[in-house]
Amino acid sequence: MKNISIVGTGLIGCSIGLGVKTMFKSIAGFDINPQNLDYALKTGMITQSWSIERIAYESDIIIVAVPVDVALTIIPDILNKIKGDTVVIDVGSTKSSICRVVKDHPKRDRFIAAHPMAGSEIGGPQGSREDLFNGRTAIICQSEQSSVFGLNQAKEIFRMLGMTIDYMNEDTHDSLVALVSHLPQIVSYGIANTVGQSMNGNQQWCGIAAGGFDSSTRLAKSLAEVWTPVLMQNKRHISEYLQLFIHQIETIKELIDVDDAEAINRFIHQSQVVREKFDNNSNGNKEKKDGSKTIVRTGATAAVASGIK
Repeated sequence: MKNISIVGTGLIGCSIGLGVKTMFKSIAGFDINPQNLDYALKTGMITQSWSIERIAYESDIIIVAVPVDVALTIIPDILNKIKGDTVVIDVGSTKSSICRVVKDHPKRDRFIAAHPMAGSEIGGPQGSREDLFNGRTAIICQSEQSSVFGLNQAKEIFRMLGMTIDYMNEDTHDSLVALVSHLPQIVSYGIANTVGQSMNGNQQWCGIAAGGFDSSTRLAKSLAEVWTPVLMQNKRHISEYLQLFIHQIETIKELIDVDDAEAINRFIHQSQVVREKFDNNSNGNKEKKDGSKTIVRTGATAAVASGIK
């Protein structure tokens, strides 16, 4: 492959650029934020700055790593301009909306709806790392709508980044990431805001806050311009799981209020079982397909609802 272009020189885009730099002769970049673009250029994360038009006309691979609301406009525009065998890969964290937008585009087969499952609370190119994706999972949605050539290009990139590849329906993807990615993000913001609103200017909490506050609010450092459109675009699934989470919080509050130590112990133990499954890297309901994984949904809502009672 001759060249790759990164549209959106933030954390994800620049980390991809760093991870695949040996695969391409050049890495061009575009960003409406001149500080991000300048930083990426000066640090060698990209080799040159191109306009969207030049990126569309001259790139072999185009990675679109912009906020999910921006993607709805910029991806159809890029698809309109590309020529030859150019492949456009979206790496946003919601997939249903963008899949609907490009559904009837005449160049739909050149488009890959993907989501590399990795990130950091440090936004922008400053947080980028060559190994950010190593050992993580890249999800590809609607693979049947993409060309074999395009899929192979995307898979080669993700494997170069050290990722395994999963395939799933776009709505299943949005439901699952709402549960394991978007919900934790909201909880982190919520804990930080609770502390902020409770202290009334008393800064002593800063001196005693330790690991628990640190680990539970790390995600609160994540950028609003990235997360606000994600939460709005995936609101149906997020609202569903927020309601389940609120029920869990109400449950533990009631148990504490009535001094039910036995039930509190059960509540804590049940949560530890879930955490242990994560630590053991349980594959759950997954089947192997062509060396990668295909997700079979069994009802995430039901699983959560029945997991902690």
